[in-house]
Amino acid sequence: MAKIETALLTPDHLTEASRIVSRRYAALRETAPSLPARYGETEVLMPMLVELLNAGPGVAAVVEGKLVGFLAGFPIPGFRGLPAVISPEYGNGMWLESGDPGYIWDAMYTALAPHWVADGRTVHLVVSFASDAEGIETWHMLGFGKACGDAVRGLDPVRTPATNLEIRRAGVQDIEAFGRLESGLADHLGSTPTYLVGHEPSSRRVCLDLLSDAGYAVWLAFQNGEAIAYLLQGPASSNACTIIRDAGTSSITGAYTDPAARGTGVATVLLNRALAWAREQGYARCAVDFETMNPQARRFWLRHFTPITFALERHIDARAVPTRD
Repeated sequence: MAKIETALLTPDHLTEASRIVSRRYAALRETAPSLPARYGETEVLMPMLVELLNAGPGVAAVVEGKLVGFLAGFPIPGFRGLPAVISPEYGNGMWLESGDPGYIWDAMYTALAPHWVADGRTVHLVVSFASDAEGIETWHMLGFGKACGDAVRGLDPVRTPATNLEIRRAGVQDIEAFGRLESGLADHLGSTPTYLVGHEPSSRRVCLDLLSDAGYAVWLAFQNGEAIAYLLQGPASSNACTIIRDAGTSSITGAYTDPAARGTGVATVLLNRALAWAREQGYARCAVDFETMNPQARRFWLRHFTPITFALERHIDARAVPTRD
C-alpha cells in the first residue's frame, strides 16, 4: 500500500473522521440492529469529536493526502489508582476498506503514545467496536488486553428453565436482602480472577434510594424464603460506553447469584423478568457492561447479549515517563 503519514489531528480532519465513525457504526449495527441509529449520524458525531479534540492531542493517518484513520483520547484523573487516557469508541477508526488496517493502527499508536506518556499517562485505554476483529487483534499485538465489555440485546424473551423460585420486585422492606447480595457482588469482584479492588457495595442510603425510585427495578429471586440472587436495572448507564446512552436503553447495572445457586438458571429467570419490565416501560433495548476477567459474568452476558464494544487496556512502565525538572 502507499506510504502512511501521521500528523496531529486538527479540526480540518474531523468531518472525514465523523464519516469514518459513521461507516464503522453502520457495520456494527448489522450485528446489533437494536443500537440507536443516531450515533451513526455525522451531525451527532461532530460535536463529540470536537470535544474530544479539545481534551487532548490526536493523530491522523494520511495516505496520498486522504485521511484513512484517526486516534484521539482524553485524560482520566485516575483509573484503578493510576493516571490514564482513554480513546472512546467514537475516538478512533479507519476506513473499512483500508489496505492494511494493522499497519495503520500501529502507525497511529506509535505516533500518539509518546504524547500520552509525556503527560504521565501510564494506563492507555482504547475502546473498540466489537465488530472490528482485525483492529482488536492489532491492539492485542501492541500489548493491550480486554478489560471491559459492553453488550446489547432486544427485549424479546429468553428461554428459562422451570423453577419453583419466587421472583418479585424488591421494595424498601427488602433492604437487608438487597444489601447482603450487593456485598456478595463486591466480594466476588474483589476475588480471583477478577481482583477489581475498590469496588464497594452501595451504601444503605443508595440502596434505599434505588428501592424507592420508580425508574429503577431491583429483582430478587427467593428460594425457600431466602433471597439467593438479584438484578438491578434502570435507565441507560452513564458509566458504560457512549453508544448505549439513549432514552430507549435500559441498563443492567448490578447482578449477583449466591454461589450455591449458580448453574440453576436463576440468573436467566431474573433476566427474563427484567426484559419484560423494560418492554412494559417502553424501552427499545437492554444493555449491560461487565469486566471480561469475570468469567461467570462474561459467559452469561455473552450468551444472551451481542457484544458492541471492548475496552482494551495497556500499562506502560512508569520509568518510561520523562522526568520533569
